[in-house]
Amino acid sequence: MKSLFVAFAALSLTSGANCGQHATTQVGQSKSLIRRCYQNSSRPVERVVYFNDFNTTPGSNFPEWSSPGYSYVGAGISGSGPQRVTNVRSPNRSQTFLGEFGGPYVLPQGSKPVMKVSEIIKLSLDHLPRHKIMTIQFDLYVLKSWDGDSTQYGPDRFGLSVDSGPFLINTTFSNNPKIITDGSTQNYPTPVSAPQAGALSIGTLGYSDFFKDSVYRFAFSFAHSSESVRLAFSSDLFEGKGTDDESWGLDNVCVRISDAADR
Repeated sequence: MKSLFVAFAALSLTSGANCGQHATTQVGQSKSLIRRCYQNSSRPVERVVYFNDFNTTPGSNFPEWSSPGYSYVGAGISGSGPQRVTNVRSPNRSQTFLGEFGGPYVLPQGSKPVMKVSEIIKLSLDHLPRHKIMTIQFDLYVLKSWDGDSTQYGPDRFGLSVDSGPFLINTTFSNNPKIITDGSTQNYPTPVSAPQAGALSIGTLGYSDFFKDSVYRFAFSFAHSSESVRLAFSSDLFEGKGTDDESWGLDNVCVRISDAADR
């Protein structure tokens, strides 16, 4: 399914107001998916201004998504490079999503895994209708050997910030069950949580049998009134072994706006 810039009337999911320059596509086929955007909503009237499940041919580009690239530092070296923002299909072909992110293999041969690789993926939306509150909802795919709070192989961290402001979330995640030897707890949903704690599902995407994959669903509401927004999804991953070792992705990204705060 192509990216959808849509405006629906409350919960009726009836196609409604024009959302600036953005075109609504395949609305009839997407109603069941759009309903997900409201599942965490506590506001009586909201408008969905963006939804994307990235369910198009793998390798597709999405003009509203971009990246300033990746950077790395450690083992006495540093550098940076570009990052393509496209969609991929999970190994078991159950999901198509935006990713995989995490940076390339940058660890020098023979070096200890002490490289920090940082990356930012941005969603840019313009010409938004008038509003006071914005909600961002999305599925985060934590893939392969994330090590959480480990001081030996981590920390491995994910974050989301708005318009270069404070983080809505900035925490560690772990798929590494070797807590005793690796110290691989995670800070979500609370400090020193077990690996994969709070996940919506585990091992459903077909990644490695040992570390597997974990899926988290988040929804954050915040005050916002500008006609544009920049949402920055970021990661800081250690070891520098590339996306074959640790990576992440996004799916079912939904942005809602409202004129009223919670009642």
